[in-house]
Amino acid sequence: MHINRLISVFIPALFIIITGCVPSGPRDWYIDSDMDGYGNPEAPSIRDVERPSGYVANNQDCDDTNAAINPAAIELDDGYDNNCNDEIDELSDWYEDFDADGFGNPSVTSSAIEQPIGYVASNTDCDDLDPDVHPGAEDIFDGVDNNCDGEVDEGTLDWYADADGDSFGDPMVIIRNPVQPANYVENNRDCNDSDAEINPLAIELADLIDNNCNDEIDELSNWYLDDDGDGYGDSSVIQTAVEAPVGYVGNGDDCDDDNANRYPDNIEVFDDVDNDCDGFKDESLPVPPWPAGADDDGDGIPDAYEAPGMTIYGMPLYEWGARPGQVDLFISLNFMESTNGGLLPPNYSVQPIRETFEKLIGVFAAHNIALHFDVGDYFDQSGDNEIDPLDFDLGGVGEVPYAFSASFQGGRDKHAKHDYRDVYLSPARKQIFYYILYALSTLPDGSAHSGGEASGSTMCVLANGSKDDPVDTEQEIIIMANNQASTTMHEFGHNLGLQHGGDSSWVNHKPNYFSTMNYDYSFGGLPSVDPGDNPADRYYFFNRDVGFCGDYKRTDIPWPSLAKYRNTAEFIIDYSSGTNYTLDEANLDENAGFGPGLPPVDFNCNGVIDVSLVSFDLNRDNSIGVLTDYNDWANLYFAFSGKAHID
Repeated sequence: MHINRLISVFIPALFIIITGCVPSGPRDWYIDSDMDGYGNPEAPSIRDVERPSGYVANNQDCDDTNAAINPAAIELDDGYDNNCNDEIDELSDWYEDFDADGFGNPSVTSSAIEQPIGYVASNTDCDDLDPDVHPGAEDIFDGVDNNCDGEVDEGTLDWYADADGDSFGDPMVIIRNPVQPANYVENNRDCNDSDAEINPLAIELADLIDNNCNDEIDELSNWYLDDDGDGYGDSSVIQTAVEAPVGYVGNGDDCDDDNANRYPDNIEVFDDVDNDCDGFKDESLPVPPWPAGADDDGDGIPDAYEAPGMTIYGMPLYEWGARPGQVDLFISLNFMESTNGGLLPPNYSVQPIRETFEKLIGVFAAHNIALHFDVGDYFDQSGDNEIDPLDFDLGGVGEVPYAFSASFQGGRDKHAKHDYRDVYLSPARKQIFYYILYALSTLPDGSAHSGGEASGSTMCVLANGSKDDPVDTEQEIIIMANNQASTTMHEFGHNLGLQHGGDSSWVNHKPNYFSTMNYDYSFGGLPSVDPGDNPADRYYFFNRDVGFCGDYKRTDIPWPSLAKYRNTAEFIIDYSSGTNYTLDEANLDENAGFGPGLPPVDFNCNGVIDVSLVSFDLNRDNSIGVLTDYNDWANLYFAFSGKAHID
């Protein structure tokens, strides 16, 4: 299915998202002929998103020909319902306003239709003899409730003497005042206001004095190694002492104690490094242009930056595995914390499997394309903050918060691109990294589904539904890795410009298109073309459940034991190299089969190999056409280079 250049595929495995803004819906508008701000309930309304000229959002006017008649008008003794309350010339209560401040005395009232002289409609004055006392007046420090809110001098604060000037006040010396007096502070936390070296922020010393005002004398404290000398310590290296040992500090807030340029409150710079230790890289910084230069391998990375010692916006691509002369595709993978904070059982199907990436890397390496995955510290559990490409750790985030679902249009709880990629992929990496989210579902009901951005850089993948027990046995690892790898490769294929029929998304299930992009092979695996294997076996099985192979039984090749099935380590995922024959459904030669050197195929499952088979619908699309193979590998499109790959 195509949605705004996005290709979505229903696979019992994985999925992606791109989000957009949802506009507000239309509403009813009512004509306001007398321009008094109230609409006519009797006249026809207009339904639109924007307000039409001369219309308002309410329909409360009882006379739209007279601007003096509306719900906010004052009732007059004139025989009309001036205030639209369905009463005519009704009496109202009026309150004496002796001090003429616009607010009346609740104790002196008069009932009349129209406002008597010296009376007002409000009865909220608390002192009708003083025009400076009424609701809304400024409350000043004078012992009077100036604004009639029931509080006197409520802006007044308690201030505490700070005789030693250490910013901590003496709890025994207090002044109440609306403004801060000199040498007074708002807190009362000082335990000795005659010594500036004694206060709650002081360092405890071995001197028989309570230096830090915690009611303890010479107590032991935790001190943290500050190996890089930036004033912030390593929370994992602690010494306990009364005073700070040499090289130690009183906080453990450093996120990288080997780098003096990384510490809390540092200034963030565009270098793909979390300079201020807030968990994000290059946040809220303008993105400089990607450097120019020769890119002979066409991966979008200038060849000069794939050399030893070179970095590009803080990214040491050579150390991460990039090399000139090969296509280097960097992929940042986030996976959801699927338990929703412990409210749900663990969903192990969204957790990365090492064998998934090893299988994908091997497939692409055969075509001189190097995949470089980054799942953060998920496999690299050393805790040393070091980059380790062998453990698929390039300094990324890894696990991200739970969401029930996510979709191209925006999920119930999260939007993959907006709320995940934009937050957890740094601006520097967005210029080179493809993005994958292993998540729960793209659908509102939470069922398994996956998708990929056509010729783009984002996908969202679900690893085959829900699994609430660990993936730990060899067989479980094989199955889960095959599920993740096949669906990831399918959705990544959309990023790389491939469709379900290779060059077409509308012609699917082509039996001669041996590609993971093909629905027939995306989840069940590709047929083997090794000597001794018959790729037609996979075709027979797929079609026995749709009718025309229903009576054709190959009892010697049951599906669970088919070579390269997804439960085996030999499970095949791949893109097509386009070597199979074109199949004309109006004139088929079963003896020729799928391609050069491959066995014949009994396309109609009648037990006879026909040289001429006329008008047979091979791909079950209710039409007779020409089904072509497609050379996927020769036509990959790389989003960051903006050009096609030549294999």
